[in-house]
Amino acid sequence: MVALSAEESNSADRCHRSAAIAKWSYFLNTVRPAISDHWLCHSIALTYFESVAAIIDEVEETSCGPSAFAAIAGVPLQDIGTYFPDLEEIPWTNRRRMEQALQKVGWSFTKLDNTWPTVGLCLIHWCGPWTHRGYAHSILQRTHWIAVVAEYVFDVNWPGWLPKQNWEDIVVAELIQSHDSAFGWKPLTCYELTIG
Repeated sequence: MVALSAEESNSADRCHRSAAIAKWSYFLNTVRPAISDHWLCHSIALTYFESVAAIIDEVEETSCGPSAFAAIAGVPLQDIGTYFPDLEEIPWTNRRRMEQALQKVGWSFTKLDNTWPTVGLCLIHWCGPWTHRGYAHSILQRTHWIAVVAEYVFDVNWPGWLPKQNWEDIVVAELIQSHDSAFGWKPLTCYELTIG
């Protein structure tokens, strides 16, 4: 692997951010309104996502945070170490590490609690007995990162984008079953990305 200079790295970061902003802005402002009443709207949207996504076959080898970041930021997974430098030692992604990755790529964002983003990253948590007493440390052990664009979700457990309802019916249902005593999910923190 060839090391990039700081100037080359900043240029690559700006390029990734600009390309991602352009593709999500075009989807929200042009594609989505044009297909909203079409009976194949989800199929058309997913075809668009697949045509512009920088997701590679190794997605199952990467944890949820870096995968969601790559999907929304347009960063190839083979370059994800630039944004998550200690990924091999620390395979999970907390909010601080996600914020650092977003800052490194140069993306402006707003951090929001308990809400769903229009375009961004969402840290969800699985609800269960551990959530009955409010915010507890054990909640952080039961979290999961996804990327969101409008009503579409990218989840590392499904290597591609899905309409939110399909994601809930298929992926979430399976993930909840795999967590002892879990009975649901909700957004914990989201990062709404500035695209316009």
